[in-house]
Amino acid sequence: MCWRAFNVWSILRKKAVSGTLAPMKKILIVDDEQDCRLFVETVVEEIGEFEIITACDGDTAVLSAKAHLPDLVILDVNMPVKDGFSVFFELSQEPTTATIPVIMLTGVGAVTGMKVTGKDMLAMLGKEPAAFLDKPVDPAILDATVRRILGLEWLTVTMGKLLVVDDDELTREILASILEAEGYEVQQAENGKKAYEFLKSNADVDLIVCDINMPEMDGIELISLLRGELASETPLIVLS
Repeated sequence: MCWRAFNVWSILRKKAVSGTLAPMKKILIVDDEQDCRLFVETVVEEIGEFEIITACDGDTAVLSAKAHLPDLVILDVNMPVKDGFSVFFELSQEPTTATIPVIMLTGVGAVTGMKVTGKDMLAMLGKEPAAFLDKPVDPAILDATVRRILGLEWLTVTMGKLLVVDDDELTREILASILEAEGYEVQQAENGKKAYEFLKSNADVDLIVCDINMPEMDGIELISLLRGELASETPLIVLS
């Protein structure tokens, strides 16, 4: 039971849920400095579970983007041979990579005092990146930016209200304790019937964690009523 609770916590921390678990997203991290790549990778891994691809130069970055078609590119500007501006321009010209969002990281401002913005990129290259962040990068800002671009804002600890539905009291209490410590507001129901009654008058639940095997009304029937009669699209994590 403790392991089940831990698994739910892991899912909340590591997966974007919208009815079912979404496929793992790919992030390409490009920087010629290994320490910078590791820093960005560490921030990203704190958000969730991603397929991380790295590149240490511009040419490799372009080839990797075309080969892997990542969901996001985090791209350093200041690189030898082919800089981030050139990489961004090449990706924007290629139909298969033109729509990939790019976060650009630059230390130009810290060195020269001249701040480059997305609007500057638009003027220079005809397109602006999804975000432009100055080095040294604030990990909290990078975290929030990645979440926003990938649509993972709900995974922050200020997400809101969760409903835990399980006939086992200990499982409910363990889950509630773990999730409340993470900042969630947690409501509990001991079976599908009580959960259904609660949801009829509480449409503001952000996520439901639901057991399948329960007396009176099981998880399957609850989900059917949730999606049918209540016409709710509230995300679900199903325990079996």
